[in-house]
Amino acid sequence: MAGRTRARVTAVNKNYRSATMSEQQSAEEIAHQPSSASTTVPDDTIHSAYTKASSQVTPQRPQHNSLGSHQNQGSNGQSQNGTIRNEHSEATNGVSENGIEMLGRGTKELVLAINTLERLGLSQGSLAKGNRSKSEIPSPKVVVVGDQSAGKSSVIEAISDIKVPRSSGTCTRCPLNITSVANDEPGAVWQCRVYLHKKFDYHGSYPLPSLTKEKEKIPFHPWVERDAPMDIPFTVVNHKDSLAEIIRRAQLATLNPTHDPDQYIDEHAPFNRNMQVEFSPNLVCLDISGPGLPNLSFYDLPGVINQTEDDGKPYLVKLVKNLVKEYIKSENALVLLATSMEGDAANSSAAKIVRKLKAESRCIGVLTKPDRLPQGDPIDVWKAMLSGKKFQLGYGYFVTKQPAQSDLDRGIDHVDARRMEMEFFESNEPWATEFAEFRPRFGTRNLQDFLSQKLTAQILATLPLIRDRVKLQLDQIDAEIKYLPEPPTHNALGIVLELLQYFTDHVQKAMEGQYPYNEWRLVWKGLRQTFYQKLEDLKPTLRVSGKLDRLFLATTNASPSKDTDPITIDSDEEFGTPCPVPASTPSKKRKMEGPETPSQTPVPPTAIKSQNFNKGPAVRKNQLAKTFMLDEIKKTLDDISTSDIPGEVDPKALDYLIVICLKHWNQPTTEFFTTMEIALRSQLRSIFDEAFEAWASTEIYSEAWAIVEQFLIIHLGEQKDTLAPHMLSVEQEKPFTDDHELWDYHIVNAKQGFQEARLNHLFQKHFQSMASRKPLSQAERERMLKDPVLREKFKNDPYHREVEVMAKIRGYYKIASTRFYDNICLSLQAKLFRKLRTALHEELTSGLKVYEGDGRERCIQLLAEDGERRQQRFALMNRRKALLEGQKCLDELDRKYQEGPVNSSDVSNGSSPLPLQSYAAEHPTSSDPMELEEV
Repeated sequence: MAGRTRARVTAVNKNYRSATMSEQQSAEEIAHQPSSASTTVPDDTIHSAYTKASSQVTPQRPQHNSLGSHQNQGSNGQSQNGTIRNEHSEATNGVSENGIEMLGRGTKELVLAINTLERLGLSQGSLAKGNRSKSEIPSPKVVVVGDQSAGKSSVIEAISDIKVPRSSGTCTRCPLNITSVANDEPGAVWQCRVYLHKKFDYHGSYPLPSLTKEKEKIPFHPWVERDAPMDIPFTVVNHKDSLAEIIRRAQLATLNPTHDPDQYIDEHAPFNRNMQVEFSPNLVCLDISGPGLPNLSFYDLPGVINQTEDDGKPYLVKLVKNLVKEYIKSENALVLLATSMEGDAANSSAAKIVRKLKAESRCIGVLTKPDRLPQGDPIDVWKAMLSGKKFQLGYGYFVTKQPAQSDLDRGIDHVDARRMEMEFFESNEPWATEFAEFRPRFGTRNLQDFLSQKLTAQILATLPLIRDRVKLQLDQIDAEIKYLPEPPTHNALGIVLELLQYFTDHVQKAMEGQYPYNEWRLVWKGLRQTFYQKLEDLKPTLRVSGKLDRLFLATTNASPSKDTDPITIDSDEEFGTPCPVPASTPSKKRKMEGPETPSQTPVPPTAIKSQNFNKGPAVRKNQLAKTFMLDEIKKTLDDISTSDIPGEVDPKALDYLIVICLKHWNQPTTEFFTTMEIALRSQLRSIFDEAFEAWASTEIYSEAWAIVEQFLIIHLGEQKDTLAPHMLSVEQEKPFTDDHELWDYHIVNAKQGFQEARLNHLFQKHFQSMASRKPLSQAERERMLKDPVLREKFKNDPYHREVEVMAKIRGYYKIASTRFYDNICLSLQAKLFRKLRTALHEELTSGLKVYEGDGRERCIQLLAEDGERRQQRFALMNRRKALLEGQKCLDELDRKYQEGPVNSSDVSNGSSPLPLQSYAAEHPTSSDPMELEEV
């Protein structure tokens, strides 16, 4: 059974279904022993249960307190004997180091897989367009943070069993990625591969003293993220004693970005220890393998600083804080927060960053330098932290004691360091006395074990999402690359001709307007209707009151009242006239009553009710529209007429009155051509971009569009600047129509409307006069309206000639405006649109010179890409290559776990029988990244 040992692993491999219930119960009793139990289980029983547990054991989700330990409900974090217990409490109570290591070996393949994805740069999000956050690939990791001189380096050394550079002040000036994996094969030796992971380029040309708004967008100024990361092999170290110096040299190579890293490799060669920059966001990576190592991967970040040695570089404080935030903010990061016990925990800048980013729930506290706890200082704060009452963290706090400098100077090894550490906690106050209840949280080995298990759980729960995100990014990049094809060489002419044909074919379909290519037809229809309505808004109107009314009413025994506001009659006499666009419903109401209602069918004129004429001045649709006064028309007819016959109308006077109504047609015409040009250009550009989008940064894109624009300018300009002004001048020259039937129709309708308006106006005056002497009831008003004698008197209107002339003015306006509208639109369709349908393709091939001389070379030139496009495609192709490698890594991991039961040699190699797909099915990722099944 030893070959199948995995503590608290949930698996669904069918080969392990035969595990007995007693075995399951035995494993669960030890792996999830409630902390309230008063009986201590012997360590050999724990180890036995772990080794007998099959991979089919599916533990119940335990209850966690703030320390991450399993607690009995209501125990308030303590057992009956006052001891806090958790899944790690017995790990170092007499169990051999090999027994502890058994818990972590199954993580080896998982840790290596995640490291591969990290090194490929897959956690930085998609380079393709779209929502980057939704496609970002999660990367479970352990991140070690702390303030400057908080003892981070000592914790790192203890966990990884290596020596890191030490110096006064800041030791870590760029992130370290340390990966430790067990290699227990016969003859395996300790080895460390060191390389530089370059994710950012240094832009030292930026002025540094102050940060501008533009530079604030660059979180690691003056470092700018690359399109694709790059790994630079540095060296391989075979002796632990040499590693600290190599790390120092690798950091110097990173902190001198313009230097060749090779000059820093030879540990015996002299080199310049100066630094071009004080901090770098680029990684120094250590891949360590060897017998008995924990399977862990973590990031050691520079200590958080609040000021710099050089007052002229305040941006360094921000750079370091942004670097720490960048690693902490990932929801899949386990944060290891180092806090020195020789200071005040409340003043930790790193802790403030953790809390600001709301990362406490996935944070593990590590209290360092317990031997430097000031004598006589109260220990209540530290006890409250360990019990989860103050400065709470999701996984509580561990306490580690690392060797003193004197011990390091005499060459103490890792085994002795761990032994001395436990002796310190067992024999010194308050650790062996007042803090004895927290003993499971003391020591580096407990911390190692906890980290290994938590990281394994995090990786297993995140793998399905990682796989989905990798596929999503691949799909996004494939879609993007589709529009960035490599420049052709052999078939350049064919590609150019195909592009031009596609574009001109779609332009032709748009101009023809057949469904589903009817977008432009609908736009064009709307533009025409607007143009027609604006011409309608300029039609002449009439004020129906005149100076002769008072005398007329007096002679008819209808005493005139004091004049009220004049009435404007806007009569739509064109009822029943065929119209290319929806006609307006006839209205003899005053202007103030609002716009007319469109109608598709002619409507006969209706009488205007008297109550519609007492609402005050009219509101005009267009202030440029001509409003005639009856007396104005009378004066014009009298002044211009050369006839001595009373009431005769001189044709010149009528022509004059008609033409002055047309003089403002240039305004709606100009507006129509302006809006149509914008709409047509937009339509053509949309079709053009659809056809040429993949070649947007090439010469063919810019040149072809310039030809299209010039084509539009020429042919639309011909309509706008030549034909339309000519049509307008013809209409304004002299009135003309030879359609007698249409002329009579409009005059009759208009005359009927104006006469009815005059009659209602006279009745209104009569009613007002009568009401001034005696109030009139509605019945009396209606009786008077029907009085034949009174109606007959009012029909002898003193302005009957002027009303008839106004009817002719309105009748002709309708004929002329409709004819002008038709001619403008017909000319555009017959000339401009036809040119776009039939002549644009030839214009493009000629303008691009694809048939002149060596057409192939010309087309290669047209399709040649610029540097920006080349760089964009190169970045996408590199990203795609990395994603495919990541996908391959995940597939290999999955295949390995699908092979069935694992043998003893597999365990020694650190593999696991857990199928990834099955684990994903039974253990969906929680919304809280740390609420995971224990494995």
